[in-house]
Amino acid sequence: MNVAVARIEPVGDHAWRVAGELTLQNLPALLAESEGLRAAAGPGRGFELDLSGVTRIDSSAIALLLAWMRAARQAGASVRFFRAPGQLLSIAEVSGVRSLLPLG
Repeated sequence: MNVAVARIEPVGDHAWRVAGELTLQNLPALLAESEGLRAAAGPGRGFELDLSGVTRIDSSAIALLLAWMRAARQAGASVRFFRAPGQLLSIAEVSGVRSLLPLG
């Protein structure tokens, strides 16, 4: 089975770009790769995740965004997602969590 790669790339101070497929197959790797986000955030700081590089998602992407929000909250920080693909917005709406996600 060929699993498409997903990655998180730094693009500035407290800003990262998410690229690739946010799917169930990639979720564990993305969670592990994002551990550095918590350390970089720190208390009172925020970080931003640009989702414009996301090429495909499934409903597990919502779990990933919620995990990133939880990690930020545990670090005393905030997170904002921007340039979210329409497919993600649709899944968030259907799932009833659109209003919970800090989408800018």
